Amino acid sequence: LADLPVGDNLQDHPETVGLIFSFDKPFGMLETRFFNLATLLNYTINSAGPMSMLGGLEGNAWFKTKYASKDDDDWPDAGIVLLSGSAASDSGDVLRENYGFRDDIWNEYYAPIVNTDTLQLAPWLP
Repeated sequence: LADLPVGDNLQDHPETVGLIFSFDKPFGMLETRFFNLATLLNYTINSAGPMSMLGGLEGNAWFKTKYASKDDDDWPDAGIVLLSGSAASDSGDVLRENYGFRDDIWNEYYAPIVNTDTLQLAPWLP
């Protein structure tokens, strides 16, 4: 038995919903496009396609704000992720619950773009 420092350096990345842009051409990770036999076979045989993507994460940027620690020149204190989709990409089946959106928020902002190709910029803290 040992008293180890488990969890002393636990890292988390709180994120908030950011700007969402919609597109008229196929772009994002829509549930209807993602869950089908062709996509599954492409991933199984070629290790390619939307199933090879890390949760729709297209890009990640870290940066320092004026609130960053003065003691560490190399450590960012904020970031932003580029996601090829939004909470509306799965028709509200899973992501709506994960984010915990109230019905009024969902109905006003997300219901109009359900199953629409979207791109989201979401700020987060490292």
